[in-house]
Amino acid sequence: DVQEKLLKIHEKIYPEIEKMGVYCHWSSKHITSLIEPSPFNHYKVGWLGVRYGKSKAEIDIVNSGLLSYKEKEEIQGFQKHGCLQFCIVSDGFEMNLFLAVKNSAIDRDVYQKWKEKDKEKVQKEMQKLSGDGLIWEIYNEVEKKWESFAFENDDVEAFCRFLQKYNREGCESYLKYKFEADDIKIQNFENICILVVDTFKRWINLYNLMVWRPLQFPIL
Repeated sequence: DVQEKLLKIHEKIYPEIEKMGVYCHWSSKHITSLIEPSPFNHYKVGWLGVRYGKSKAEIDIVNSGLLSYKEKEEIQGFQKHGCLQFCIVSDGFEMNLFLAVKNSAIDRDVYQKWKEKDKEKVQKEMQKLSGDGLIWEIYNEVEKKWESFAFENDDVEAFCRFLQKYNREGCESYLKYKFEADDIKIQNFENICILVVDTFKRWINLYNLMVWRPLQFPIL
């Protein structure tokens, strides 16, 4: 039932999402996350959601240097790239700019290649998001530790230092916008659709600055 509701939201908003230059998984079987326990998440269903990211053409560019289908699926698949996502978690509803999964994340270190003009653009986007109550979180599963950076601080150099210190292999890294289950903003289908589209429009420039995109997308 939850998966079907997520897909209805996706179908409603996807024309607007595509205009931003991000896309769902090319296989209809993988538009939502897995709904059954699997070894990838320790046999738990921790969240259910829909991800939007690079096009298949972009991911094929990454995969072109790999030899085997197994490598392409397990190392450079859609789930290894940064994305925008909306999801249901155990205690509410979230939207994320998900930069890096725990292992073999493609976009984890893109920020290290920012030039000064890139940093200026990132700072401008951070300023736009100030006041939304956004948190960048990094979770180290081995140490069971959360580190966070409040986007009320629009200092891009401080953000880079935060990423440099905590954003390492084995850690999940993402921007989080969370709503409690009883929040009036997510009480009906139309409200959720509007909220997701409006939020992703505000985040798309930051997303394009933080991930590697072999096909160029303009900063709007």
